[in-house]
Amino acid sequence: MINAAGLMAANTLLGIQPLHGGINDPATNRTLRLRRVATGERIELTYWRGNWYVPDALDKVSMFLRDPEQQSVTAVDPALLDFLHAILKHLAYDGTVTVFDATVSKETMRKRAQAPGTGYSVARERLHGFGRALDFTIPALGMSRVFEAASDLGRGGVGFLEGDNMVHIDTGEIVSWRA
Repeated sequence: MINAAGLMAANTLLGIQPLHGGINDPATNRTLRLRRVATGERIELTYWRGNWYVPDALDKVSMFLRDPEQQSVTAVDPALLDFLHAILKHLAYDGTVTVFDATVSKETMRKRAQAPGTGYSVARERLHGFGRALDFTIPALGMSRVFEAASDLGRGGVGFLEGDNMVHIDTGEIVSWRA
């Protein structure tokens, strides 16, 4: 498990913009409003202030997006939050996003893979294990529109699970698919 401090160190080594508190400039702040189906929890947080990520907010969102079956916490990739924020900005939407699946522990992945008739794909879900994927819906918007907006951004994987009326995004390869 990596916390915000570990993520900051890794990003610094990789030459990614450092994670600091930053200046509070409302024009550049990035705020998300999320509701988690599995836990019933809600959160509103500003994870980017001015020019920097907010470590405390990254820790809070990682806890919020934990695997509810195992109660395990994995650090969420800040690029995933940026991807979601970019989608919302592209759609001019500032309401609540309903999250179905986020970080998933190896134990939960094993259980899901063994469940008969689920069609669960460990390969597709692999990025959930690293805090790099999110499955969500925005009840106020048509999910086909959300899928198109996410695909247009070209930031990572985008899937439209039409039967479940949700979109999957991840920070892996730039691909799109419908299921």
